Amino acid sequence: MILILLSWIFVFFSSINFGLLLTKLTKTETQNPAILSFLGLFLTTIIGTIWAIFGRIHLEFGIFLLVSNILIFIFLFNSIKEFYQYYSSFQSFSVFVKLHLTFWLVLILAQTASSPYLIDNESYYIQTIRWLNEYGLVKGLGNLLIFLAQTSGWHITQSIFNFSYLYPNFNDLSGFSLLLGVIFSSIKLDDFIKTGNAYSFYGAFLTLANPLLFLFINTPSPDIPVGVLGFVVFSLYLEKNNSKNFTLTCFLVLFACFIKLSALPLIIFPIMIVWEKPIILKVNFKWVFLFTLLTGSLYFIKNSILSGYPLYPNSFFSIESNYTIPKVLVDRFNHATFTSSVKVTGNEAYGNMSFFQLFKSWLFYSDFHFLFNSLVLILLFLSPICLYFFQNKKKL
Repeated sequence: MILILLSWIFVFFSSINFGLLLTKLTKTETQNPAILSFLGLFLTTIIGTIWAIFGRIHLEFGIFLLVSNILIFIFLFNSIKEFYQYYSSFQSFSVFVKLHLTFWLVLILAQTASSPYLIDNESYYIQTIRWLNEYGLVKGLGNLLIFLAQTSGWHITQSIFNFSYLYPNFNDLSGFSLLLGVIFSSIKLDDFIKTGNAYSFYGAFLTLANPLLFLFINTPSPDIPVGVLGFVVFSLYLEKNNSKNFTLTCFLVLFACFIKLSALPLIIFPIMIVWEKPIILKVNFKWVFLFTLLTGSLYFIKNSILSGYPLYPNSFFSIESNYTIPKVLVDRFNHATFTSSVKVTGNEAYGNMSFFQLFKSWLFYSDFHFLFNSLVLILLFLSPICLYFFQNKKKL
């Protein structure tokens, strides 16, 4: 636990440095340490992905990262000093919020230090990160093991901050991302206690999901940062002057999508901000467009190198090369992934099942799945009803 905490301290200071660099570059503002840290991880991941195209993310990148941190610290010293002075205000938090933050810090550290049991960790998470550490992005790697073609942007982030050249067992960035979510929630909770702001109260809800998220934080699972980022983006949208957060929101959504493409629906939030105040796009278009283009290009390049399919695991578009995974294998893999999620084996059985039968199979996959799937469905139908009668506000 002590070693993990020490590694997190370096990750935090490094991500804050790069986050401040990104905000200065794009002329955006935020003093929230969780948002700044995620922005820093986003910028570091972009740089790491470019690096991985040409070589391994190992000691050489570690030296580059250290030198970059020193240079950023020198050139942005006043901004960094101002940031840490601002957050000496943590001392003004209520006793309850301090205990809340400390409680979750200890629990997250303890869970992160425990042995992982998620099957994906053994089937391809650790191997993916090791390939990045030793070789970078390898052409046609998915032909060796098709799971390796699923290399996530989060695995690139993890390969940057696992310090494999110092110690082999640092793969704890998911726990760190959940801790950032707890910090974000604690700030919102303190604001609610002091001001009674209802939207800050909603922002304090993230820790209610921690018992579920705890199942994954001792593995470098992409689901954790996507979940936390989605919550942060939603909270930013609820703020009164959310137009000021437009560029920040776009960067966080881009990061979530680069980690996992299933986060794509999050783009509804920046779209809604523009819908409410179209002039925002005129002011912020340049940097949002450039980073969207850069992130999208790197996503396509990463997938093309690993599998030959720019939109992998979608197989409807491929590049002509001698390392492209055969389309029939990609399609069979995708089909097997879907049918296993509804506990069906065999094409014939799947083809003969109605929508209701597939839904029932999904719902009753196991006792554990039934519990959470039922809760999801209940929340899905009850939330709009409760909001209509008790919190009938336009944004909600």
